[in-house]
Amino acid sequence: MEKAANLVNAHYSSETGDGPRTYGSFIGNNSAITANPATPTTDIEDEEVLTVPNITVASTALSDTHEYINVFTCGGATCGAGQSCVSEVCTDLCGGDVCTESQSCVSEVCTDLCGGQVCTVDQSCVSNVCTDLCGGQVCTGQQTCVSNVCTDPDVCTVGTPTIGMTCSDGTKYVNASLRAIPSSAGTYQWVAAVSYCDGLTANTHADWHLPTKTELDVLYANKVALSTGTGYHWSSVEYDATHAWAKDFSNGIWYYDWTVKTAGFAVRCVRIP
Repeated sequence: MEKAANLVNAHYSSETGDGPRTYGSFIGNNSAITANPATPTTDIEDEEVLTVPNITVASTALSDTHEYINVFTCGGATCGAGQSCVSEVCTDLCGGDVCTESQSCVSEVCTDLCGGQVCTVDQSCVSNVCTDLCGGQVCTGQQTCVSNVCTDPDVCTVGTPTIGMTCSDGTKYVNASLRAIPSSAGTYQWVAAVSYCDGLTANTHADWHLPTKTELDVLYANKVALSTGTGYHWSSVEYDATHAWAKDFSNGIWYYDWTVKTAGFAVRCVRIP
């Protein structure tokens, strides 16, 4: 603390005998000190009692010696209203508190920082990174947020899936670009088969279709793994106005000349993941 000879605009309080304590400030040095009756705006902290003679307080000369309390300055400055002295620096208050170095003032609340940022209400701090929440939770590992639910990755998209394995959504794995419904849908005439697959919503998907000739060839080549069975299966490819291509799963032969659209053949809908 500085001594009276160097005081400049420091706050004081004085108490004479049993009288009330008076607050104000004084300016000057040991030989000429004038006290100004003004109420300080900062709390009295880190006080040092100074004995100063012949001080004028509220225009009343005090010839005897009184004790005055020097309310400290902060790094040479006087902190204003809404500030506090932190490590000799006048620091703005946040809702009445002093935020730490790892906090920021958000809506008058000291809020912890996350990697130097303030996370939003829809985020959480994960490994010092503001991370979006999913339905109020933080997805872990390889999970993704699907319809506001943390969802594990499809087993058919990680590792080395095998043909015919059941994927996480219940569909059957054919290859990286094709999935099939779990089993044949029964027998339909061709127009009804096309309509059935196009309108199907199954295993959380609504993008099914009747297989093309190429896709049906893949199903046939893996009919054992896919538990497809034998018999004629419709493709989505027409031959003419009254015929469509169908494959015999007992021998792999394609037919078109006698496979009229009104015939009832097996249907196995597929989709592209």
